[in-house]
Formats: sequence, C-alpha cells, structure tokens
Amino acid sequence: MPLPRTAGQLQQFIWATNWMRDSLIDYARVVQPLQQCLDVALNGKRKTKRVASGIAVDLNEEEVYSFNQVKMLLQQSAQLAYPRDSATFCLFVDASDVGWASIFTQVAVWKPGVAVTDQAHDLLICKGGTFHGA
Repeated sequence: MPLPRTAGQLQQFIWATNWMRDSLIDYARVVQPLQQCLDVALNGKRKTKRVASGIAVDLNEEEVYSFNQVKMLLQQSAQLAYPRDSATFCLFVDASDVGWASIFTQVAVWKPGVAVTDQAHDLLICKGGTFHGA
C-alpha cells in the first residue's frame, strides 16, 4: 500500500483503519501522528472528501513510521471467528483498579481431560477499557 499523497487519501486510510480499532492494540497512540497531519492539512477547510482530495500532504519521517506501524497492526490483528452452534463457548474476564477486559472464545471440539487453556480456542470478540471517575 503506497503512502498517501493527498489529505483525502490519508483521511480514507485513517477512517478505514479506525473501523478496526477494537482489534488493534494501542491504535490511538500509533495513529496520532497521522491524525495530527490530517488535522493540520484540513485546518480551516471543510473536511469533505472532495476538498481533502485536492490537498497535497507530504508525510515526515515520524508520520511515515506511524503509517507503517498502523499497517503492521492490521497484519497482526486477531482474526475473529464466526460462532458455531455446536461449539463450547468460553468467557474470560479480568479487572484491576484502572481497567477491565473480556475475551469470548469458542472451542469447536472440546477435549475432555485437557485444561481450558490448552484447548483450541477461536476468538469471537475481545473488549476492554479503563474505569473513569470511579
């Protein structure tokens, strides 16, 4: 995937990858230089695709690194499976003073006598967050 040459291309890349943000670890921090570049390019202008496509952007070294890191996050993101009625479902949860996480998996063929951690899990969904104002 080539580097974006216009604010419109950068905008489309950010919007498309933002759709996957729940599956991308540390996405907000990694994409921040690109978002700042887009904000500067569109400062004082309408943020429509038509306007953005006419604005040239020249990514600096940090922004190129960010672009490549976002692509790497996409390559390493966990693939989600489709639920099967016949599978055994597992819910794993954890929490601390500052955050929480939950992972929902399925095991297509449960092996009796095998520990739950050693079963062949397919990821269905993973969510997490931080506590605010508690």
